[in-house]
Amino acid sequence: MKSIGIKLTSIMLGIILVGIIITVGVAAIISRNVIMTESLAKVRQNTKLEEIKLDNWLMDQLSGMNALNAILSSDDELAEILLADQTGATANLEDQVTDLLKPTLKAVLDDNSEQFEVYMGFLDGSALTGSGYRFNYATWTSYERGWYKTALTDTTHSHITLPYVDAQTGLLCITAAHAVTYNGRLMGVIGADIYITQLQDITLNATLDSKGYAMLVSEAGDILIHPDSDYAPDEECNFKNLGTIMNGAYADLWKDVTAGDGTYEYKDATGTNKYYNAAVLPSTDWHMITVLPVKAVTQPITNLIWTVIPISVGILIIAAVMIFINVRNIITKPVSALSAFMKKAGSTGNLEFSPEEAEIIGKFSKIEDEVGQAINGSALFITHVTNTARSLEAVADGDLTTEIEVLSEYDTLGKSLKKMEDSLNEMFDEIQTSSSQVSHGSKQVADGAQALAQGATQQAASIEELSSSISEIAERTKTNTATAEKTSKLSEAIIESAEKGSRQMDEMITAVSEINEASKGISKIIKTIDDIAFQTNILALNAAVEAARAGQHGKGFAVVAEEVRNLASKSAEAAKDTGGMIQNSMDKAELGSRIAGETAASLNEIVNGINESSLLVTEIAKSSGEQTLAISQVNVGIDQVAQVVQQNSATAEQSAAASEQMSGQSDMLQQLIAQFKLKNSDAAGYRGLGAGSGGAAGSRAQKRLPASERRGFQAQDNGGDFGKY
Repeated sequence: MKSIGIKLTSIMLGIILVGIIITVGVAAIISRNVIMTESLAKVRQNTKLEEIKLDNWLMDQLSGMNALNAILSSDDELAEILLADQTGATANLEDQVTDLLKPTLKAVLDDNSEQFEVYMGFLDGSALTGSGYRFNYATWTSYERGWYKTALTDTTHSHITLPYVDAQTGLLCITAAHAVTYNGRLMGVIGADIYITQLQDITLNATLDSKGYAMLVSEAGDILIHPDSDYAPDEECNFKNLGTIMNGAYADLWKDVTAGDGTYEYKDATGTNKYYNAAVLPSTDWHMITVLPVKAVTQPITNLIWTVIPISVGILIIAAVMIFINVRNIITKPVSALSAFMKKAGSTGNLEFSPEEAEIIGKFSKIEDEVGQAINGSALFITHVTNTARSLEAVADGDLTTEIEVLSEYDTLGKSLKKMEDSLNEMFDEIQTSSSQVSHGSKQVADGAQALAQGATQQAASIEELSSSISEIAERTKTNTATAEKTSKLSEAIIESAEKGSRQMDEMITAVSEINEASKGISKIIKTIDDIAFQTNILALNAAVEAARAGQHGKGFAVVAEEVRNLASKSAEAAKDTGGMIQNSMDKAELGSRIAGETAASLNEIVNGINESSLLVTEIAKSSGEQTLAISQVNVGIDQVAQVVQQNSATAEQSAAASEQMSGQSDMLQQLIAQFKLKNSDAAGYRGLGAGSGGAAGSRAQKRLPASERRGFQAQDNGGDFGKY
């Protein structure tokens, strides 16, 4: 895993590197433009200077001819000879003017070391040289020479010829020529021959760089001087033309050169980009062209870049070290300390600050920047979470009186915990109240059921005394006995349902409702017993009447009828008393049902069981009715009374047992609730209830969170509010 310091350093170095690249790139572009502009300007300037130097040299040669022309054109004696009619002359003009002209030509030749010959061609085809050289006129005629013809194109100024092969030396040379006139009449043409090496020296020395060169091109495009021998004229002095050589490879360049002076970039024959700087010589309209490779101009830029790159790399390295050190001190160390603690907290769940962690985090929290604020805020949050965890631990131990501190309206965790504690307090308070009421009501129901069971037992004992004499009645009651057994089994199922409901708080409330329903069924049974007693009493009266009619034979039966009537009366009184107690139980159960109205639906199972029991009891009543209709004897009524009494006794005992069990479950529920210490309640009363359930529950209910454990994180000597709430 990469450190945040390395990441930030990499990002910042990347930004610096991009900045350096952009800066170097922009600087290189600007430098290139500046250097290129200055270099090309310097090239143009130097080319112009070399062109001026060459042109001045040519102008010097032309000036010499102009001076010589001025001397000769004003020589009357020379004009007289040269303009005289030569018809019948015995000598050519060379011989006629030798003594007069030769000293002048020789003096000019001696004064100009660059000229290897000075001469004057005459109208007759002869010529006089300053060196004394004589031409072979059989093959040579002055007015047929190129220099002679060139001078005649404009007699007002001097001319420079293109290079040609000198007849005297056989070498390439140029001639500065001027037509000599006297009063508008041509006397001849003077000329000075100059080896082309003079032009070559000036031209080839005009290069601006060892990789460049210069060439001289005529106004027609003929390459007069070039350092490459491939571009030299042939033996017949035929020149290579810049516009046509190499199949017109330089044709576009030549067009630009003829268009005007300037710098032009073209590829040469090898494909190398070069700058061609052209400048025209005013004296001859020739073009001096200096050629320089583009690389020679851009080399300073390359050198500059290669100088800047190491410097930039050095700056980048220094910046990397400085950035890494600063990022490590300002960000990495503080964040690493917090990250180490958060990693420990995430892997172990331990949110407690050790003294070393408190000192380190407290130190970095004093940094007055975003990192320090982040560390301080994180420590505050951790402290808040720690305090919240302690409050939750107290709630888990049963202390619902713990005060949950909410930092602000946006403290979601604190608000949720406080809401949970308040809800638990309300819920357990309501459960305790309801369980107390249910316990009280169940005890009353148990007492009434016990009294009813005792009365029924007494009735059963009285009827047992009659069992020997009413065997036929016992036979008829088998059906009712079987039905009663079914009712007993169903009651046991109801008890199991009640036990199941007692294990659940909501099913307990259902049991209360079922007791209410059972009480209503018992009331019906009591009413039925009362009706049976009434009918039995009537039957006893009828039996007494019949016994009286029988006279002496009916005395024994009259005694039995009297006893049956007494038992019926006692059963009616017992049923009345039991009905009152059951009514009282129904009222109490109704009170419990109203309190537990919200949970009444969960008692359906017990209610259904009691309903089935009522159906069986109804079946017993129906069977008893059938017996009443089937027999008109007292034995039938006594049998019915016996069956009802037995059923009443069993039901009363079962009701008493169920009430006792429900009362025990209610006490257990109160003991469980007593384990929790609630707000706005009598702590002593709850502890008393809890103590009855055992020492462990009591100790849990009485456990408190020490005040020292509820303090927040305190940074050591931080001089501020770090870690406080």
